[in-house]
Amino acid sequence: MILKKEMRLYLASAVLALSMLFGQALADEPDTGNTVTSNDGYQGEIDPYTGKPVSSDEESGPALENEVRLSARGVYSREMERFIYDAGSGKVYSNISDGMIVKDEVKIEASEGIIVSVYRDGTELEKSGSYSLEDQGEYSVSMVISGVETQIMKFTIVKTETNRIYRYDMPDKFYISGITYNDEEMNFDRSQVALTEDGHYVISYGCPTIMKYYTLDVYVDHTAPAPVFKGVKKKNTARGPITIENVASDETMTITLDGKTLKEKYYYKNKKYKLKNSGRYVVTVKDNAGNETVTELRILTYINLTSTIFIIAFLVVAGGLIAYLIFHRKTFKVR
Repeated sequence: MILKKEMRLYLASAVLALSMLFGQALADEPDTGNTVTSNDGYQGEIDPYTGKPVSSDEESGPALENEVRLSARGVYSREMERFIYDAGSGKVYSNISDGMIVKDEVKIEASEGIIVSVYRDGTELEKSGSYSLEDQGEYSVSMVISGVETQIMKFTIVKTETNRIYRYDMPDKFYISGITYNDEEMNFDRSQVALTEDGHYVISYGCPTIMKYYTLDVYVDHTAPAPVFKGVKKKNTARGPITIENVASDETMTITLDGKTLKEKYYYKNKKYKLKNSGRYVVTVKDNAGNETVTELRILTYINLTSTIFIIAFLVVAGGLIAYLIFHRKTFKVR
């Protein structure tokens, strides 16, 4: 009985000692979570969802690749904070992505030895190794690759008030996160938005892959000015003065008479636009968004008050001269 009791005490002491040794070993071993050793020599924690290594610094989050491919031709460089596009044997660098619509300055730069062509609304700009673009328009960047002119990227620059855009299709891997129209939230498609209706749009969008987010805040106006011409008859002709009305304060007007541009003082007096002289006019009214209305007019020769006074004065002078000659002729005969 005594031997059995001593045996039980011995076994209990052995189990306690082993437990203490095992607990100390666990305490000494660092907790690495999902720790692996990869073929390329990496040893450390991996993301269980992506299988990619994560930083040992808990605050830094997952390790990020320097270059992220967005399309077949383009990548984004986190180090340079630039979108980079393949251009034959070189590269084209830009501060915006292919297909974006922006209001800010766009910078384009080609790698050494590469010549690219930049077009604005179909007209080629002067060639340069780098471009800083601010003017409103539709742009394309291209170059000759293997004997064929190939488009590298395209984009649009607009002003806050614009008639340039009817639709915005998101660039590759970009998505819309919200849209307001005239300060009210509207339903939206993540990949595109129609801009056919006049109004104030605020479009929030971005690329989660590279964690870049943008806002396009614009007033879309596709409605052209509608000036009213009073005094005009058939075929835009008149036999007297023409008064121009319904011109908004933010609209500008240009007028030519027989091909010559008139200064405003000749047709704007007492807060009224008025055309008086005979001839062929071209009236152009343009708004801030870029919409314009061009109207051709013709004022035929007519007798106005000035002409009437001139004719009466001429007749009086002519009549007096005739009377004078007749009187003196009779005097000469009497002598």
